[in-house]
Amino acid sequence: MIQIFFKPLHVSHLKDWNELLLPFLALEPGYRFLIANKGNYIDVWEDLSLISEEFIDN
Repeated sequence: MIQIFFKPLHVSHLKDWNELLLPFLALEPGYRFLIANKGNYIDVWEDLSLISEEFIDN
C-alpha cells in the first residue's frame, strides 16, 4: 500500500484542517517549517535557495 505524505490543500481550508499552521504563513519568503509529533516538535529554518535569483524567471 502506498502512503501519501503530502496532500495539496487550499489555504482557505487550513483553519479547519490544522490551525497550528496559520502562524507559519506569516514567515518571510525563504523560510521553511516542519511540524511533527502532533505539534510537539516545530522547526523553522531559512533556506535561501527558495529565493535565489537562479530560480527567478526573468
